[in-house]
Amino acid sequence: MQLKILTITSLSITVEINNDAPFYVPEPYLVYLNGVQVLENGKRNVFSLYELKPASIYELEVRTETETQKLEFQTLDLSYVLNVRNFKAYGDGVHDDTLAVQTAIMACPEHGIVYFPTGVYLVKSLFLKSDINIYLKKEATLLASAMRDDYAILPGTIRNKNDELILGTWEGNPLPIYTSLITGINVQNIMFFGEGTLDGNAQNGPWWINPKKKVLAYRPRGIFLNNCRNICFQGLTVQNTASWAIHPFYSENLEFYDLKIKNPAHVGNTDGLNPESCENVKIIGVHFSVGDDCIAIKSGKIYMAKNHRRPTKDLEIRNCLMEDGHG
Repeated sequence: MQLKILTITSLSITVEINNDAPFYVPEPYLVYLNGVQVLENGKRNVFSLYELKPASIYELEVRTETETQKLEFQTLDLSYVLNVRNFKAYGDGVHDDTLAVQTAIMACPEHGIVYFPTGVYLVKSLFLKSDINIYLKKEATLLASAMRDDYAILPGTIRNKNDELILGTWEGNPLPIYTSLITGINVQNIMFFGEGTLDGNAQNGPWWINPKKKVLAYRPRGIFLNNCRNICFQGLTVQNTASWAIHPFYSENLEFYDLKIKNPAHVGNTDGLNPESCENVKIIGVHFSVGDDCIAIKSGKIYMAKNHRRPTKDLEIRNCLMEDGHG
């Protein structure tokens, strides 16, 4: 048994246990921080710890009946914390919190944290900003509006004299799509983490009825990243998305650690994580249970391949569980 740190924030750490078993360890373990037990009956090769103190040194110890391994780490320093409640977010699942949450994101200074305490935050599309952190506390949920009219449309392409800008993409072609619950376009250096949930709420909307049919535009994703880099998603649950749960497109240096991606097994085209024309992607310790492909590695269809010739390359995928879904 060997311990490897996957990522550290000011409030959390994700650790991978390297052994010969996929996803689940051969024997359960206990986890101690500075001599205090913080996790018992650990079963997965990848685990995360939260509510740590910023800029603090910890000794982490993993014990099984037959072996003990230790490592030392230091959490990152903490900059400003912007609590979305201070921006007039209600977190009651009834009021529309989009403006409050988006204001907190846009107001967040470099390396600051947008913080979601426990609650249900009803939102339309949210757009990411570079150089920030977003932390969803346990039992904090970003709940997508179920109304189609609440979503803007990203055009497939915008052209000038010499080139084209691809904004929306559907099934490998530049086509108009509705904006996603979380949308990132040309952003970088973002950590989105915590034990909270991103809930697409698709079961209460029109999205799963005739799912391949275009109604003004094609369905939104749970998370859509277009031309982004240095992005990490850690610990979150992503569920009930209108189509693919996570769709990185033309992006690089992406990390997806210790996530749970859940869509109903009977709903088609609800893929888990589909990197398209991306580079340097790590998918580690993710639990998939979806209605279509768990992971589909893409590089566009005929038009994209002919005109842009951008493959997906340099992927690491390990210690994942693919429950429902096509693998």
